[in-house]
Amino acid sequence: MGENRSDSTQETLEHIRQVNKYLNNCAVQLIVRAVDHDNSKLLSPEKQGFDRFNYRLKDVTYGSEEYKGLLKELKPVLDHHYSRNDHHPEHFKLWRCPLCKSIFNEKDVLINNSVQEKPKVCPECSKSLGIGVCECWLSPYIGLKGMTLINLLEMLMDWKAATERHNNGDIFKSIEINQKRFNYSDELKQIFINTIKEIFEI
Repeated sequence: MGENRSDSTQETLEHIRQVNKYLNNCAVQLIVRAVDHDNSKLLSPEKQGFDRFNYRLKDVTYGSEEYKGLLKELKPVLDHHYSRNDHHPEHFKLWRCPLCKSIFNEKDVLINNSVQEKPKVCPECSKSLGIGVCECWLSPYIGLKGMTLINLLEMLMDWKAATERHNNGDIFKSIEINQKRFNYSDELKQIFINTIKEIFEI
């Protein structure tokens, strides 16, 4: 019996059109983000806070104890900024289980209504251990797991631009420091490095 063959041109062209459409959707989202990036810094209360601290931040080494101290002083302003800008990992309300180490979005966690404080409860551990088990109560978690690839790309470009405002800024050192800060994998760290090298031809 002979093989059944057909011309695949139309199917391939349709696939190309679909991918083109989807990539254009991504590009539109990135353009919108480029226009809107950090606009909240130009408004109260963020503007007053950054007016006071920006000149001090550029003279310190990113990730140093002095830098961390300045961030503590700026915390109320940063909290406002993070809440309005999802290119920061701190924007996302995530919860981590100390028992099984799982991380959950706000909508996925359970609430223990049997106690007055109504703590967050791990949905995985509660299946086997019961919703009242104290060890399953969740704690706030800062990380990248609530983000999308679009969020991540804006974040990475934000990091690159920030290094150019520091006298001794280095995007590759920032990626290294931020791996410890935000607990991302070696694979994601390498993707960040590869992306910077390709976009900036370093």
